[in-house]
Amino acid sequence: MKKFIVPIIACLTLVGSSAMDAKPLKKGYRGFVNLEAETFRDRKDYYLPDGYHKGKNEVRCFFGISTTQGYQFNEHLFVGAGVWLQSSSEREIENYFLSYPVYGDVRTDWTFGKVSLFGELRAGYTFKGRRMLFKEEEKGQDKIYINPNVGYRLDWGSGVAANFSFGLALHGYHDNWDGASEYHFKASPSLKIGIEF
Repeated sequence: MKKFIVPIIACLTLVGSSAMDAKPLKKGYRGFVNLEAETFRDRKDYYLPDGYHKGKNEVRCFFGISTTQGYQFNEHLFVGAGVWLQSSSEREIENYFLSYPVYGDVRTDWTFGKVSLFGELRAGYTFKGRRMLFKEEEKGQDKIYINPNVGYRLDWGSGVAANFSFGLALHGYHDNWDGASEYHFKASPSLKIGIEF
């Protein structure tokens, strides 16, 4: 993911240096649309004919589009809710899912001259949807979704702006294995690029 982050930061620095001073945010409705991606390492077990299995770490990805709608209470505080239509890069076609994180969103924006930065916290629940190929419902893998992130806001004027952010998404899974209930979290670096209106 480093090969993507460095060029994006360089572009943001160039754009930010030529941007006009960011205007204070006004009280009222505020909406966002983002392209999003997360990446993580997943251990895949392969079972051999002699009964032993061999584990292998594979890089996987979630990607999709999200929308968040809410209210700007003052120039620093936004509260809203949204949904992310999320797809998986699982190689096995039978595990290729669409899922739907639904979340509440709290965001704070701060301006330093020409530089406008923000911090954001999402928290909600991911509903696993249908398999892409067989259109079957998949149960038992719904999970908690928490995503803190920080980013840069580029004000285009007239209430429209571009947003670029990096964060860490935490997915909490509840599994039942041999009759025992188990809960665990998986962390994924996240990237968002989008617009607000």
